[in-house]
Amino acid sequence: MYKKEPEIEQRIINANAVSNFLASKGFPARTTVDSRIVQINTPSGNRFASLYGYLPGSTIPWEGYTQDHIKLLGKAMSDMHSHLQDFEVGAIPLFGDEFTPILERMERYFTLKDVQMAMLHKLGVQCPLASIRAMRKLLKELRNVKDQQVLHMDFVRG
Repeated sequence: MYKKEPEIEQRIINANAVSNFLASKGFPARTTVDSRIVQINTPSGNRFASLYGYLPGSTIPWEGYTQDHIKLLGKAMSDMHSHLQDFEVGAIPLFGDEFTPILERMERYFTLKDVQMAMLHKLGVQCPLASIRAMRKLLKELRNVKDQQVLHMDFVRG
């Protein structure tokens, strides 16, 4: 079940294409059981779902990670990038195109005086707006990098 974020249906299609491609190359990735995407009407709005085959394994809590786990994760990411070199990016948005609007919303939010005051008084912290602006600038510059490839965000979240 997916959130009802903007353009989520296309995101599901893109994620399914990437994971199915990786699985076709022998990478241990989820695969769709059916290419259809189901729309479910709920009281909080429409939600979308896609059905995947079972991928065995278990989640390791962050505090349980060992040096060996981290090395294996690095190897898996290296293998994933190697396989994804052959994936035709096509209409999949670039990283910067995905995250620039998020950073813009963050900057607008953290610029609000009441938000700044609440953070300072309740948490004793200030938002580093200069860092957000620097990240936006970096994302803009990264658009010029040649030979970009997709990154499967579910792998990053997992």
